[in-house]
Amino acid sequence: MPVLAKGLHKAKKTKKQRKFGRNAASCLSYKNSNRRERNKLVRLRKHLSRFGGDRCATVAVDRCKAVLGMK
Repeated sequence: MPVLAKGLHKAKKTKKQRKFGRNAASCLSYKNSNRRERNKLVRLRKHLSRFGGDRCATVAVDRCKAVLGMK
């Protein structure tokens, strides 16, 4: 998990890390909404419409559904 999502650190007084933590709230929201898994599920379903016999993609769809709490 990226440290940006937690927002634990602040930028130091030097300008080397001034961009650190700018999107901490949106990163945390993205993580908590499981949007990555939903987007992956959409891409996998599109792939399976073209290549229906892909067993690896079918297993990946089942895993995404388990994470999202779908049947």
